[in-house]
Amino acid sequence: MAPVLALLVIALVSLLAVRVGATALMMTGLSWDAASFQAYSAFFGVGFTTREAELVMNHPLRRRIIRDLIFAGNVGLTSALATLVVTLLQSGTGTHAVYIVGMLLGGLVLMCWLFRTGWFQRLLDHLIQRTLESAG
Repeated sequence: MAPVLALLVIALVSLLAVRVGATALMMTGLSWDAASFQAYSAFFGVGFTTREAELVMNHPLRRRIIRDLIFAGNVGLTSALATLVVTLLQSGTGTHAVYIVGMLLGGLVLMCWLFRTGWFQRLLDHLIQRTLESAG
């Protein structure tokens, strides 16, 4: 059970990191669509050559945000994969493995749904923006 919770926490922190990065990029003047796309691209390590990418690379603060997202993405994905392997190896076979996979999928679906809910997005964006403003 503990490895399942660890994997769900890693997924939650990853979603939050991307959201914080996108909000920080938006606060530097990028549109929400461009900021969100660049944050996801950096976090998951996929690069796209676009005019928006040039806007990010030509701005020192945006470059720092992207660098931090790349680092967090590599650490987070490595941790998630390691935890997933340990979880599946410990679960063995049969109904216990199905139960573990079901819990993981259910938790991930619930988190994705929550992060796409309008009221939660507004609340989260407000909290992130206030935190970033007070930190900067």
